[in-house]
Amino acid sequence: MKAATHCKVIGSKSDSARIPAINITLQNNDTFKLGNSAIKVIECSGHTLGYIAFYLADANALFCGDTLFSMGCGRLFEGSAEQMWQSLTKFTQLPLDTQIYCAHEYSLANAKFALSIEANNAKLTQTIEHMTQLREDNTPTVPTSLKQELATNPFLRVNSVEIRSSLHLNSATE
Repeated sequence: MKAATHCKVIGSKSDSARIPAINITLQNNDTFKLGNSAIKVIECSGHTLGYIAFYLADANALFCGDTLFSMGCGRLFEGSAEQMWQSLTKFTQLPLDTQIYCAHEYSLANAKFALSIEANNAKLTQTIEHMTQLREDNTPTVPTSLKQELATNPFLRVNSVEIRSSLHLNSATE
């Protein structure tokens, strides 16, 4: 694709050795322009070690790939749970109305897990009903919003008493 289109490949500085096609290496808090949009890089190791997300403040949009999903998060292929938590925490610092664009439509599958550990979350139940209707209409459930994820995503709700009880975690340090 690079040869055919003469495009520039942007990637994580930490991945430059293993992805030789990268032309422009970036790291946490770097910015670059695409058209008239300034894009901020957010390092988000966890799914992989060199994973990066892109935040467009003027569009209020986060493109987070496989780090955060609607009601879920990505698998840990190379990174650790601690790295994933640090990455997810970075996202929670964005404005509540940030639109989150993830890489896959896993919402209803993730919802089953979320509901299994927080069955009494009324916002979660309401969201699942809405998303079920969207999928029946062949409409995507993403993007989602940070506000919605803070209310429904168990990976962002680690202090929920119900979730902690469901997982048999008693103290805030577990």
